[in-house]
Amino acid sequence: MYQNYVENLLKHWNPKTVVSATRIEPNLHGIIGKEKIVKDFGIYPEEFKEKEFLEFCKEKQKEFNNQTSKGIFAPWLMSKVDFQSIGGHDSYYAPFPNEDSDLFQRFILAGYNIIQSRDSFVWHWTCRGHRWTKEVQKDDTFYKLCCAKNMAHYLRKWGSWIENDENCYPIIQNKYDIGFVVSNCTPNLLGMLEPWCSTLYTDLDVKSFIDNLQPGTPFDMTKRVKKLTDEKTNQILLTFDSKKLTQQNFGIITSLAKIIKDSGEIGTFEHDIFSFEIKGLDTFQDKLVNNADEYYTSQLKEINVADPYCLNTLFEIYEKVRKSV
Repeated sequence: MYQNYVENLLKHWNPKTVVSATRIEPNLHGIIGKEKIVKDFGIYPEEFKEKEFLEFCKEKQKEFNNQTSKGIFAPWLMSKVDFQSIGGHDSYYAPFPNEDSDLFQRFILAGYNIIQSRDSFVWHWTCRGHRWTKEVQKDDTFYKLCCAKNMAHYLRKWGSWIENDENCYPIIQNKYDIGFVVSNCTPNLLGMLEPWCSTLYTDLDVKSFIDNLQPGTPFDMTKRVKKLTDEKTNQILLTFDSKKLTQQNFGIITSLAKIIKDSGEIGTFEHDIFSFEIKGLDTFQDKLVNNADEYYTSQLKEINVADPYCLNTLFEIYEKVRKSV
């Protein structure tokens, strides 16, 4: 971090305010967002060009003196009281990733002011912590497992995937109570579809699917996956034949929150291969602000919160995969 790093965060801080620094990093991802500065001062610590970095920060601190923007990325500063009042991090993302995107959305829904200090600079060793090494030079199996687990957790919780504007400010979609009524499903397709809805009704062997998936998620899968003949209790039902799914119309599923917000109304209608039945349009994203909210906890199985759920199971799965390779 560069001089005045802390001071340039604190000058913007107030209660119920989250202040982010501005990170400087090499262009490893091919994505140049407005919330960061892309400049290569080294990929690994032993290569770091510290003198050049400090000179660059000195120039940029003058250029961006006292400027702010509306975005968020680590590192950030806030009151411990404000952090704890929403339950802190959701521990079910342990060990990584996506815990930050979950937390940022909850900050905004809690009404916190989100500020980025444009003259508080920090160097970001992007992907160095748990993703790439000099020896591997790619994502390892454990990282991929963690990503798959947490992507499913995020989707089950929020109902849509992460989205940010050009300044890395979260774009929060409405969370609806959506049920998929799916015929002619396959186990692999069921695994792809299930996280995108609140409940999935299927003609497959429900018990077998639940038994296989339950060890990898804190969500109670008996509440999420039901037989095709079970009572349909969701406010919104989406009925379709999985044999007719294509890459193109699967995009409708991933965009459901936007589609329903823009054009959804009480009643029934057809769109592509899908039959919609909308009986209610209540939204539930505000109930996800606090980890202890009954709306969220009622969807989970009773577990020992002192031991981060899934972590031991995840390592066991990883070991089995590693030994089989």
